[in-house]
Amino acid sequence: KRLIRHQIQDMIDTVREAKILDIDGDVTKAEFLLSRFKLRVRVHLKAQPETNSITFELDPECTSAGKSILKEARGKWYIQSSPKFKPGYCRVYLMANLVVSSFVPGFLVDYASARALPRASSWLKPTCERVQRTRRREIERLKLNEEIRSKMMSPPPPQTGR
Repeated sequence: KRLIRHQIQDMIDTVREAKILDIDGDVTKAEFLLSRFKLRVRVHLKAQPETNSITFELDPECTSAGKSILKEARGKWYIQSSPKFKPGYCRVYLMANLVVSSFVPGFLVDYASARALPRASSWLKPTCERVQRTRRREIERLKLNEEIRSKMMSPPPPQTGR
């Protein structure tokens, strides 16, 4: 739980705090403190590996965190293999439906639509590129270690007599 929480905060700059409240099978209950407006929301995240997706929705059991501002928030992250079949590449889609309380001023809704929603996925590219670089370095390190091990284990070349 601690590792997941720190990964989320490190990857997504609009997440100020992340708490994993419970993990039950493929459903994770989490609470996030979002943006400079400090909007606290509780969500259910459900991994769906068979469809390469993660769905999310506001926690229906929660009556306080974020409910006064967001009446509904649900959606899906969908991961598609590279359309050109390039190894190591994929496309990620975010589909979301948000319903905001009627007492939220229109200018704030406009701001969130124009600024905050596009930022919901801006962390993906730099994070994925960083992960790929780390993986490549690890593969190179393993190859080098194997090469060294192989040389150490091979018998010495035969010596010719003089």
